[in-house]
Amino acid sequence: MNIALTFHRITKNDFTNYEDVSIEKLLFLLDKISGSTCSLNDIVESKVTDPSWLLTFDDGFSSDVEIALPLLKSFNVSAIFFIVTSYIGKPNYLSKNQIIDLANCGMSIGSHSVNHYDMLNLSKIDRMNELIVSKKELEKIISKKVSSFSFPYGRYNNKIVKDVYDAGYEYCFTSKPGVFKAKDKLIPRLSLNAQMSEKEIAELVEKKIVNKLKDSIYYKIKDFAKFCIGMNNYWRLRKLFLNEKN
Repeated sequence: MNIALTFHRITKNDFTNYEDVSIEKLLFLLDKISGSTCSLNDIVESKVTDPSWLLTFDDGFSSDVEIALPLLKSFNVSAIFFIVTSYIGKPNYLSKNQIIDLANCGMSIGSHSVNHYDMLNLSKIDRMNELIVSKKELEKIISKKVSSFSFPYGRYNNKIVKDVYDAGYEYCFTSKPGVFKAKDKLIPRLSLNAQMSEKEIAELVEKKIVNKLKDSIYYKIKDFAKFCIGMNNYWRLRKLFLNEKN
């Protein structure tokens, strides 16, 4: 059994939203799993030894280099960083040189689309543009093949998965909770967030138990809400109820 974990912004103490993870919790996790992690290359080369942990980071925040990278290097852990290419160079996001630094340090770079649109709301032409343009831009930046894609907002269906493969990617990463096998191409992930305690992280790592029923119900409720009220209204309500900052 292998588990992929995903992060968004790593922060020292200034939380802005539910998806932020503190540096202390990332450090706590790395201390627990550093001896049993895998990389994208391990998956590609079928070198994953069960059980393994795969770390991913979405969106391309500057904290990926400023905070996460030094910690990953100190524990000799690799990770996949999924970049939204239209965010590159904007305040609080990675620059091209920082993306190159990640790649040169042995980290994998994946695409998180051009504009972080909900793929379910796009035409096939627009979806393929999001997939192909972001892939080409990232490959130009790092001079390496980009073979993995992470769905914005975790939103996808079987047709979109096919579009991802048709665009030249080999692996799709979802936000649907679950575990993966070494040869899987569609990889589920568990999201670590600000409300997850060290006790909960320790239980996950030590017991290696994914509460599939609880996590699946929570995921389906969120996905249904996004479908019913739309992504913009979903995010407005989430900010309201969770007191998130802009």
